[in-house]
Amino acid sequence: MELNGEDLRALPLVARKQKLGALLRRHNHPYVRYSEPFKNGEQLLAKCRTRGLEGIVSKRKHAPYKVRQVRLAQGKVRSVEGS
Repeated sequence: MELNGEDLRALPLVARKQKLGALLRRHNHPYVRYSEPFKNGEQLLAKCRTRGLEGIVSKRKHAPYKVRQVRLAQGKVRSVEGS
C-alpha cells in the first residue's frame, strides 16, 4: 500500500484515510466516494438492520496496515441472523 512512492502500511488507519480523502477530493471520480468514519457504531448497525444489510466491518483507527493480520485489527458485526 503506497501513495506516490510512500509506503503507507505503518501509518495508522486515520492517517491513511486522511490521505485517501485528499486524493479522492483532487480526483473527482464518478464511481468512488469517500466515507467519513462513523462515530456511533450502534446507530450505524441499527440502520443496517432496517435496510436488511448484512452488517458492518470495523477497524481500529490507530492500527497500522498488516498483511495477513487483518483479523487482529478489525471485526465484523452482523446485523442479520444467519449471514
